[in-house]
Amino acid sequence: AFVNQTSFSLLNLLMNFPQKPAVISVELFRTSFRNWRDANKHCRGQIQNTSDHECYYCPQWWKPQTWRENARKYNSVSHASYRDAVWPIQDHPPDNLCSKYWNGWSHPQLDVHALVA
Repeated sequence: AFVNQTSFSLLNLLMNFPQKPAVISVELFRTSFRNWRDANKHCRGQIQNTSDHECYYCPQWWKPQTWRENARKYNSVSHASYRDAVWPIQDHPPDNLCSKYWNGWSHPQLDVHALVA
């Protein structure tokens, strides 16, 4: 609920600027890359790994896009989803998730920025 509330406030603020800026939500996800400790800090007992076997993630790191859905709809904000493009089903992360599609922790590295763009 917190993500939706803060997203609602931010999107509502942006959509009501007098300059009427173009607003689009770019939706991502995150992993802890190969850092098990980072994942354990965020989701003790719920850590998942992918076919890379050293690529760890917490289930909630896939969900913020879903949590923001009502806020986007209410404020008529379109979105582009990198998450849906590379990892559309939560329980089925793509092969090579951390070596090909996400090589950072909470923020992607340069080559992932290029993929998103």
